[in-house]
Amino acid sequence: MSVSSFLSGIDMKRQNVRFYSVISIFFVLTALLFVSPYFINSWQKKNSQPAFSGSQVEPKYLKKPTVSGLPTHISIPHVGISIDVEKGYYNKSSQTWTLSTTKAEYATVTPFPNDASGNTFIYGHNRREVFYRLLGVKPGDEAVITTANNHKFVYRMSERRDTKPTDTSLFKYQGPPILTLQTCSGLWYQNRSLFVFKLVRVT
Repeated sequence: MSVSSFLSGIDMKRQNVRFYSVISIFFVLTALLFVSPYFINSWQKKNSQPAFSGSQVEPKYLKKPTVSGLPTHISIPHVGISIDVEKGYYNKSSQTWTLSTTKAEYATVTPFPNDASGNTFIYGHNRREVFYRLLGVKPGDEAVITTANNHKFVYRMSERRDTKPTDTSLFKYQGPPILTLQTCSGLWYQNRSLFVFKLVRVT
């Protein structure tokens, strides 16, 4: 066998190795493309759960509510959020909350929006269809809650805090009426971002 034939054979083998490597990478990337949305959704659902101790504190009303109602819609004009709100339930046996991929959830263990006291809690996925843009809310931005009985509760954002999934302090709040919104944050959705809004007016 001549030197040129030998070298030609080596080049052919290298080309075959490159070809099969490219094909392998293509199939791996294709598989990841199809699997990743399912993986991300599953991971996000698992890590979007609000913490809950299993019991809540009965609100001590500073005054008797004159206006209250079941929240059905939330809008935050400054960041372009305008979505429906559905009832969110806590399952004691599985220790999980209901979660929607298209709507926010009102935690039914917390008070309705009202003009007396208590912490109304609404949570949702960090998804474009739900609370993805919530992370852009700044102090002073307003949130408007529309209720089933056609009242509009206008709140103003006062503070944000990022906390651990085990933080249940929001369920122990006692004081003037506030709204707390929650979504997950962090590279692996490992944090809970809580946005606290104070009631401004009711119409």
